[in-house]
Amino acid sequence: FVNPCLGLDLLAGQGTVALEILEDLPAVRTIITNVGGGGLCGGMGGFLREAAQHVALIGAQSQHTDAMARALATNAPADDPHSPTICDGLAGLVDADMLAQGRASLARVAVSSEAAVHDAVAYLWLEEGIKVEGAGAAGIAAVLSGKAGEIEFPLAIVLSGGNIDDAVHARILNDGNG
Repeated sequence: FVNPCLGLDLLAGQGTVALEILEDLPAVRTIITNVGGGGLCGGMGGFLREAAQHVALIGAQSQHTDAMARALATNAPADDPHSPTICDGLAGLVDADMLAQGRASLARVAVSSEAAVHDAVAYLWLEEGIKVEGAGAAGIAAVLSGKAGEIEFPLAIVLSGGNIDDAVHARILNDGNG
């Protein structure tokens, strides 16, 4: 079993996302990334603590995948509400180890509505020609909906995940009811 959120090898691999951002945008001051169980933010945060302490890492979740946000708010493990979500890649629980990674790496977590994530998926396709699943569009949703809060620029937003069902994508583009 390879845990998708824990382990030194996994975190080292996830940290390369932050490395690539710094290589392409050395002046970056804020990075927003989607957060499920904390593997990506844990790896990125670990790298940034060593290489670029001035960079704020903000997590992004939807209202139905907000386990990390609730865990950080209560300082206790949390599970998501198991409601239908466009961000199924972010769904699940946050245990004590995952919470520790989130606490060590994230400045805060922005939680957007499911509708805001739908809008972000549509925005990315219509404005940028990028087909992204809901989990990958959570960071864009946080910015477009204003949930990301105050941002220091330059800003990088991680878009990860293109596994959106074609029919769901079409519904989002046609009527917003993905």
